[in-house]
Amino acid sequence: MHDRRTCSRTAMLTLLACTTTAFLTPSPRQISSPLIRRPHQQRSKGTLSAVDANDLFQGYMGLIHTHPLLTKCATSACIVPLGDLSAQVIETWKAKKAALAEEKPKEDLDDMSIDWKRAVRFLIFGATLQPIWNHYYFQWFDGLIPPPADPVSMTNVLKVTLDQGIQAPIFTVIIFAYLDFLEGKNLQETKDQIKRDFWPCITTNWWVWIPITTLNYVFIPPDLRVLFVNVAFLGWCVFLSLLVNKKDEGPSSQNMTSET
Repeated sequence: MHDRRTCSRTAMLTLLACTTTAFLTPSPRQISSPLIRRPHQQRSKGTLSAVDANDLFQGYMGLIHTHPLLTKCATSACIVPLGDLSAQVIETWKAKKAALAEEKPKEDLDDMSIDWKRAVRFLIFGATLQPIWNHYYFQWFDGLIPPPADPVSMTNVLKVTLDQGIQAPIFTVIIFAYLDFLEGKNLQETKDQIKRDFWPCITTNWWVWIPITTLNYVFIPPDLRVLFVNVAFLGWCVFLSLLVNKKDEGPSSQNMTSET
C-alpha cells in the first residue's frame, strides 16, 4: 500500500513538473521572434532602407486619401520656405563675395544675413495659398476636362494650353497681391509691382512650367499633382528669387510666382 502511494505521488510530481516545464519553455515562434525584430531594430539606427521608404510613401498616400488638403498644406509648408532660404543663402554668399572684393567694412558684411521674416512669409504662402489653390484647381479642371485614357493626346495639349494661357497669369497676379499683403504693402505698391514685374515673371514661368505642367498632366496621378508641383517649385523658387533680386533696389523679394 505504501509503495502504491509512493508511486502515485511520484507520478503526480512528474506530471506537475512536465506541465510546468511546458508552460515555461518558450515556443519556437517566441524563440525566433528576436531574430525577426533585429533587422528592424538595426534599420531604425541607420539609413532608411527601401522597405522603410516604401512604408513612408504608403503612409503618405494614406494621408493623401484620408486628409488630402491638410496633407498637401503640410507638405507645401515644408518645401516652399526651403526654396526661399536656398535663394537667400546664394544671395548672401554672392553679396559677401562682392563686398569683400570691394573691401567694404566688416559691419556691412555682418548686415548680410538671412531675412527670416521673408522666409516666414513664404512659409505662410506655402501652407495656405499655394496648396489650397492647386488642390481645388486640379479637382475643378479635371472635372471640367477629364483626364484622357491615352496620356499622349490632344486633350492634354488643350489642358496645358489653358492652364498656362489662362490660369497661370491669373494665379501670378494673386500671388503678387498675397505676398504683398503679408509684407504689409498698400494697394498702390502692389499695382506698381504687378505693372513692373508681371511680364518678366510670366514669360519666365512659361519657359519653366510648360514642360513641367506637361509632365504633370501626362505622367503624374491626380493625387500626387500638388506634391509634384511643390517639389518642382523648390527649384523654381530659387531660380526666380535670384532672377528678381539681383540688386537690393530691384524688384521685391516677393516677386516669386509658383506653378500655376
